[in-house]
Amino acid sequence: MSVLRRTPGPRPTAPQPSAARRTTAAATALTVLAGTLLAGTLGATTPLPALAAAGSPGTPDDPILLFGEDFEAAGDGPNLLLPDYVGATTYAADPAWADRANCNGFVLDATTVQGAEDCSEASPVVETPEQSFDHMQGMAIAIGESQGVADPTTNAVQASYTAATVADPNLVVSETAPIFTMPPEGGLVRISAVAAGMNCGSSTAELQVSLVDSSGTETVVPDASYVPTVTPCDGPTRTVTTPDGEEITVAVATFTSALIGTLVPGETYSLRLRDGVGASQGNDFAIDDIVVEEVTPQLDKAFSPTVTPVGTSSTLTFTITNTSDLGAKPPYSFTDTLPDGLVVADPANASDTCGTFFWGPSPGATSLTVSGPGLDDGFVSCTLTVDVTSATAAGYTNGPGQISDLTGLLPPADATVEFTDGSDVRALEITKSSSPATVVPGGTVDYVVTVENTGTVPYTDDDPATFTDDLGAVLDDATFDGATADAGTVDVTGLPELAWSGPLAVGATATVTYSVTVDDPPGGDATLTNVVTGPDESNCAAGGDDDRCTTTTLVRSLRILKSAGPTQDLVPGEEVTYTVTVENTGTAAYTADDPATFDDDLGDVLDDATFDGTATATSGTATYAAPVLHWEGALAVGATATVTYTVVVDDPGDGDGTAVNTVTGPAGSTCRTGLEDGCRVAIPPRALELTKVADVAYADPGDTVTYTLTVTNTGLVAYGPARPAVVTDDLSDVLDDATYAGADATSGAVGYEAPELRWTGPLDVGASATITYQVVVGDPDAGDGNLVNTAAGPPESRCVPDDQPSCATVTPVRGFTVEKTAAPAQVEPGGTVTYTVTVTNAGDAPYTADDPASFEDDLTDVLDDATLGAVDTTAGTTSYAAPVLRWDGPLDVGGTATVTYTAVVDDPDGGDGTLVNVVTPGSGGSCVADDACTTDTPVVTPTPTPTPTPTPTPTPTDDPTTMPPTPAPPTTVPPTDVPPTSVPGTDAPPPSGTGGGLPRTGSDTEALAAVAAALLAGGALLAVVARRRRRS
Repeated sequence: MSVLRRTPGPRPTAPQPSAARRTTAAATALTVLAGTLLAGTLGATTPLPALAAAGSPGTPDDPILLFGEDFEAAGDGPNLLLPDYVGATTYAADPAWADRANCNGFVLDATTVQGAEDCSEASPVVETPEQSFDHMQGMAIAIGESQGVADPTTNAVQASYTAATVADPNLVVSETAPIFTMPPEGGLVRISAVAAGMNCGSSTAELQVSLVDSSGTETVVPDASYVPTVTPCDGPTRTVTTPDGEEITVAVATFTSALIGTLVPGETYSLRLRDGVGASQGNDFAIDDIVVEEVTPQLDKAFSPTVTPVGTSSTLTFTITNTSDLGAKPPYSFTDTLPDGLVVADPANASDTCGTFFWGPSPGATSLTVSGPGLDDGFVSCTLTVDVTSATAAGYTNGPGQISDLTGLLPPADATVEFTDGSDVRALEITKSSSPATVVPGGTVDYVVTVENTGTVPYTDDDPATFTDDLGAVLDDATFDGATADAGTVDVTGLPELAWSGPLAVGATATVTYSVTVDDPPGGDATLTNVVTGPDESNCAAGGDDDRCTTTTLVRSLRILKSAGPTQDLVPGEEVTYTVTVENTGTAAYTADDPATFDDDLGDVLDDATFDGTATATSGTATYAAPVLHWEGALAVGATATVTYTVVVDDPGDGDGTAVNTVTGPAGSTCRTGLEDGCRVAIPPRALELTKVADVAYADPGDTVTYTLTVTNTGLVAYGPARPAVVTDDLSDVLDDATYAGADATSGAVGYEAPELRWTGPLDVGASATITYQVVVGDPDAGDGNLVNTAAGPPESRCVPDDQPSCATVTPVRGFTVEKTAAPAQVEPGGTVTYTVTVTNAGDAPYTADDPASFEDDLTDVLDDATLGAVDTTAGTTSYAAPVLRWDGPLDVGGTATVTYTAVVDDPDGGDGTLVNVVTPGSGGSCVADDACTTDTPVVTPTPTPTPTPTPTPTPTDDPTTMPPTPAPPTTVPPTDVPPTSVPGTDAPPPSGTGGGLPRTGSDTEALAAVAAALLAGGALLAVVARRRRRS
């Protein structure tokens, strides 16, 4: 079926027509119907009245409610099968469609408690009984939401959720008792209902609406497109939450029938609903808000003037008025036979705004035939007029009895006209005015009604002049303030009808004044239409069309709506676009001379953003005078103008971080103060505070450095999954000195892709996340000696403390170098070797007394050959714990400390003949070069000076001059031991021991011993060379 939408409105209740369409009989029938709706008791069928009543010519009346069912008569939480429910009437259904176990035919709402038997035949494989019942309740909620029910959980419906196969298709789902009787003149009937469907992929319900007469004859009622079935699943879908918390998809369709004009007058009808599907899978639906209305247009007749002298004419006006739904209606026709003595005047002065066929009354005609076209959608009313006259002084009544062959219209009430002989004429001229012509909500409208006796007969206390003023179409939008009269009596006890009466001499005048205050906002149609009705002899007789009897005051109303995008937060550097939409929702146009206006104050925006003063408008003109943007322009009724402009959020901003923007309009607008909904946009700040620290002020090679990055949401907007907080940390200037060693976070997710560490996560307002990660400094440090690390957040982030705007940490890496030398390169026993150890701070952080640089010098392979001598240092302190000499000391960046000490080689050398010495730098230290921390000093024995060979003693001869050789005196070796010296700055006692050389004895002829000594020296040299090779 095609689905026609019905505007969500109030539940079906007794009608509230704008004017009586029927006689008292109609009002009585409708009152009975209203009682059945409210009390849930069954009354008699509702007849349409047989007697005609005047409508409101030109003003559509509401359709007459013949039947309405909203299933609310049982109160909240009902659990009834349809045959047990009594609402606007009683109901019946085939047994398969009123079966608790089969989950069919319930009257329930979302607060209903499921009974043990309810839906018990549901298959747990598909849906449990509880799920089936819960889903029925979900359909009730869906219909309630679609119809604008304040609390959809209390919306009751008729629902079925077929658990087992229904025996046959086309069984009766529901049938009412007889609910209305067609009147003798017939009429147009329309049926509407709301239906919901679920499980639309399975067998969907196909519902058929019928009217059944007293003989059981069933007439199928198609929809407005003449499709004979209602398919709930054809409606738009919506997602609702069931009482058990499940989200389900429900289709909701609105059924509006075609107009039914073939019902038999006098016949009584009931309403029947069948389902053409018998399957168990699917076939799940709910019905609500069943309405049967009579929507026949109204025919009215009126004469003007109603009293006129013989020989003059009175204008007979036929008015065809649609019902307030303004729907299309079929063609109409009728014949009006004038009362005897009343004929069409010459000239006839006929007019036609209806476009009827063959309308051209001839002078002297006694009957008038009208054949009109169908009424288009939106049609309100039209008129046909003709002048009539009489040659006889008499009064004439032209009512429904003179109407024949009436089709498509309701009959009119009586209209009267009197022709007088001219001697005594009663005549009353009524003039009504109102001011101002347009008004704004909250404004006041003043009315003045002037009554003048223009006849020849005075009005007396016993036979006063009178008028009534119908305020019904005024007080829907306004409140009555009060009334006064300068003559006669004004009565307001019957409001919305004001009445006046009083004596009035010929030529005299009475003035009645009253006022109303327009509601803010108007609750009605924003049009104050006010009609005064006088007696038949007045120019404002009932049914007349004298403009002096009616005032219409239009209400000016301007809907202003302000929005911005994005509005979730204020981000530095981003653009925010503001849109102000102005719609004329009133009934009076704004003109170029009296335009619509608004002012948009940017004062609380521009402390955080910049505006270039440019705005665009779809109509009208926008101008800017800091800090206010002003717009004005003409705006027709229903027209809209849109003004847009853009600001750029300052980066950095120095305002309060919140952009508050208020638009104000004129009286009659929805933004008179700027505090109303839709007039103010406040964009809160989004802000992140980043705090980054390293756990050490400096690091040594091999150290682990732990970084802690704290991210705090200091703004007024939460970071969520769709737009999380994001912080990155660039490790480029760390990784030249260190290696990444992992990260963790208290919330969110942290990842690493060299050289960047990245954290992402949601963060509520005021919440914090802490990210920790580590790096291990290289040993040795191969980089630039500084771990420079920078964290960056989004534009709205800032660092703490404020003197660290880049969120960077700088962790210098300490390092010192050690270089050791020994002099001389070789030494003889008894000689002295001087060692020099130079320590240089080559890093970017100082060594302090509390955390000094250091080295240790192991003298093990020195002291087997020598004795430690004096120790000195230019900075720091030395200590000695045999065999290790240690130095510790503070050292500024680039600073140097020099440690010197000596070793005196034993003589004779009792060791291995070589002084090998290795210095070991402390933490953070390194050797200048691979061999810069080692010295190797061989001990060499000097080659002895050869003893001169003695001159041989010649063989004695007898020569007396020959002398024997004189032996050389013995040589004495001086003592080699020197007094021991103390070692400055050491705890070890100075080397002790004495070694005095004894006087050498022996002759110079011990050449063999000298040779042996030379061989020993050569062997020692070979041993030294071999040892050095092993060490290398």
